[in-house]
Amino acid sequence: MQSDFSNNLEKWNKVSLESLERVMEINARIFQTMTEKQMESLRDYMSTGVKQVKMMTEAKSPQDLMAGQVRLATEFNEKALDRAKQLTELMVGSRHELKEWFEDSVQSAQGATVAKPASGRGSKKAA
Repeated sequence: MQSDFSNNLEKWNKVSLESLERVMEINARIFQTMTEKQMESLRDYMSTGVKQVKMMTEAKSPQDLMAGQVRLATEFNEKALDRAKQLTELMVGSRHELKEWFEDSVQSAQGATVAKPASGRGSKKAA
């Protein structure tokens, strides 16, 4: 009886650890991708700021400055929108992956549990 309990506990711990490792891998990948996208955004902010200062110093007229501002804003907004789409795709994909992980974890946990042995009541045959 003690051996069965130990075996079941060991099996349950193994299944739990494997499940935890898998969700940690998923979360780490999501975190890394999101961090990369944030760094891309930061580079775009910095680049746009530098271009804006350069444009201000080189503009020959207010009309040139306004045209340049519109061009910079359009370029920046297109990049930001593209990045937002990429992040949305990441989140949708992650949702599906996490849902699959959850369903697999439930199945593994159910497989790791073993039915309790009969208590002995009603298991004896009538003579």
